Amino acid sequence: MKNTIFQLLPGAEGLPIKSLDGKATIAKAKDLFKSYIAPNFKEYDLDRPGSATKGTHMSVREMLAIGTFSEIFSDINADLDKVAMTQAQVIEFCKVHRAWLHRNHRTLFLIKKPKMFWDFFRKKVNKYFVVGVFVSPDSLSAFVLRLENDRVWYNAYRDRVVSLRL
Repeated sequence: MKNTIFQLLPGAEGLPIKSLDGKATIAKAKDLFKSYIAPNFKEYDLDRPGSATKGTHMSVREMLAIGTFSEIFSDINADLDKVAMTQAQVIEFCKVHRAWLHRNHRTLFLIKKPKMFWDFFRKKVNKYFVVGVFVSPDSLSAFVLRLENDRVWYNAYRDRVVSLRL
């Protein structure tokens, strides 16, 4: 059952993102997310730099059906590593391709938490998180939730989802 939750937006396949050093984090991107940055970026240890990435391409989809975060991102690809972005890539996308962010509601991004040496000692490590970006007239806002959040997201506003292009 592939691509039952989304439709790819026309012209939104293959939006380029340059190579990045991975040092940028959303928690520290106050110049871009001027309206609001959720404090739980720090609570979830997401205020740490990630890995460097090569130039790549992104796709933007629009939600057509309801689903949990796990269902939404698994519908794109069951191997979440293939669609997850770094925080630096989310920031770059928001800067370079702001026109593709949803104007009236949220745009969702799947990110993968950078590995920490102490994760080895934890029984369960939350590896994936979902970043939501809201557009206001002069700025952006960002929130973050765990992928495992079992809330059902409805398609009434036709939220957008950005992922690495497959």
